[in-house]
Amino acid sequence: QQNGSPFKRRPTVTPGVTGLRNLGNTCYMNSILQVLSHLLVFRECFLRLDLAQALELLASAVHGQLAEKSSSQSALYQRKGLQTSLGSGVGLSGGASRARSMELIQPKEPSSKHISLCHELHTLFQVMWSGKWALVSPFAMLHSVWQLIPAFRGYAQQDAQEFLCELLDKVQHELESTGTHTTTRDPQKRLIKQVLSVVNTIFHGQLLSQVTCLACSYRSNIVEPFWDLSLEFPERYHSNNRESAAQASCHLTE
Repeated sequence: QQNGSPFKRRPTVTPGVTGLRNLGNTCYMNSILQVLSHLLVFRECFLRLDLAQALELLASAVHGQLAEKSSSQSALYQRKGLQTSLGSGVGLSGGASRARSMELIQPKEPSSKHISLCHELHTLFQVMWSGKWALVSPFAMLHSVWQLIPAFRGYAQQDAQEFLCELLDKVQHELESTGTHTTTRDPQKRLIKQVLSVVNTIFHGQLLSQVTCLACSYRSNIVEPFWDLSLEFPERYHSNNRESAAQASCHLTE
């Protein structure tokens, strides 16, 4: 209470400094979502997507799947009260009542009538960068992942790198399908192509495999796309002599 006012000042949160609650071995998903959220160009493109004109059409055209419940979707998030079914306040909030009062819980249904990972990224980024919430329970994102990427269904431990590749593959497929849809408006088509270009520029690469015939010297080239590339550290970094390894720079070409 300040200057006789009955209203308490709401604690401020730095935009982007929003935690994602572990919903049961979902650290792999949370870590990837945090990384994607802090890629400036990637985040801004998804925040600009017009959900009403593009993403509903996107999901129905690509996946043809509907959320089980859509009547309550006007409220995309529910404020977390002090009494909760999640238990005794362990986790990111640390049991602090102030942190718990600044947490949002996504509904367990996707936040769109049609299931779309692009839609969920848009919605989640909006909340994470609103500066209003210290913690989010990303139920809608998790259940959308379960629906569209069945390999990650359940609460088993998963690999973050594999999740990133699967997520980007689905996002790319959604964008490509929507951008070519006949009923998508031209401004939205241009924006979707821009987002797709950003996704490909940041994450997409091409691997060239070349086979040379020893008899005629003919070269056969095969280009394969990839989302990630596993590289080993040079041999000098495998030795116990840390000083010699640290003196020389490690280049990608090695």
